[in-house]
Amino acid sequence: MENDLVNSSKNEVCYILNERVWFYPEIHKLIYDNNGEKQVLSLNIPASRCLMLLIDSRYNVVSRDEFIEQVWRSFGRFVALNTYYQNISILRKSLRSSGLDKDAILTVPRRGLALNKKISIEKSKSSDVNDLIRKYLCGDDSTELDNFPLTENQEVNDKINEGVKAETSQVSPKLSFSDRVVKKIRYYANRKVSLANIIFLFVLIVCVACITFFLR
Repeated sequence: MENDLVNSSKNEVCYILNERVWFYPEIHKLIYDNNGEKQVLSLNIPASRCLMLLIDSRYNVVSRDEFIEQVWRSFGRFVALNTYYQNISILRKSLRSSGLDKDAILTVPRRGLALNKKISIEKSKSSDVNDLIRKYLCGDDSTELDNFPLTENQEVNDKINEGVKAETSQVSPKLSFSDRVVKKIRYYANRKVSLANIIFLFVLIVCVACITFFLR
């Protein structure tokens, strides 16, 4: 894990939030200082993509549909709304655990989410990341990053995931037959499947539904 962070700091882009939390989107990790000890929080991939989308939007509102499109559908995945809310909750808890304000992500009613303007964002790459880590975490410009002590805060990771699981454990609403058909058609349409295959799939689903109905 330490080698991953060292290699990331040498080769990948890093975003510094409020000059104290380092976000590495390529390896989906947050690094921060906890009472003099350097801690690492691992984000799951969707939560990491959500944070990256908020950073790219530079304080502008990101709608729920845009999150779902950019984080899941563009990668060929269709998810329930419950999954979206779960990952936003994970992201909020992770940012709060890393020392950022609880309102780092703002909810804009009927519009979506936005990064709080109080959260400063600085983009760094290559050697700039090493210098910033030394300046803000090590406190010694002569400190070598290879000797920079890092620990995976697994306990915090577990608490975040357990808390979110408890909050979102309710059963997602059951989709109607027509909704399931539309969902399947959209899925294959996004995958550039031919119209003939979509029609075939629709007819097949209708046939299966009819057979199931008459066998009850």
